[in-house]
Amino acid sequence: MRVWGFLAPWPGALANLRNPLLIEHSVRELVAQRLLGLAAGYEDLNDHSLLRLDPLFAVTVGKEDPLGTGRAPRDQGKALASASTLNPAGTQQQ
Repeated sequence: MRVWGFLAPWPGALANLRNPLLIEHSVRELVAQRLLGLAAGYEDLNDHSLLRLDPLFAVTVGKEDPLGTGRAPRDQGKALASASTLNPAGTQQQ
């Protein structure tokens, strides 16, 4: 799903060192979640503990399952990434 054109170059600029078998969020989604959180005034990663529960924010990020119903049992109802998942997206460089 293409939601925000300005996000297109970002994912390719970040190294993706994650285990492909465990990936639930694309790099584009992680970047979108972080940048849109910043734009909404949520500067701290810990703010995403609540934002990840917001279906409207998930739609804005571009998640296909904004209610998080298809996620692993421990993450049911949480469509977006946690702060610990977002942290590497903000620190990795290629």
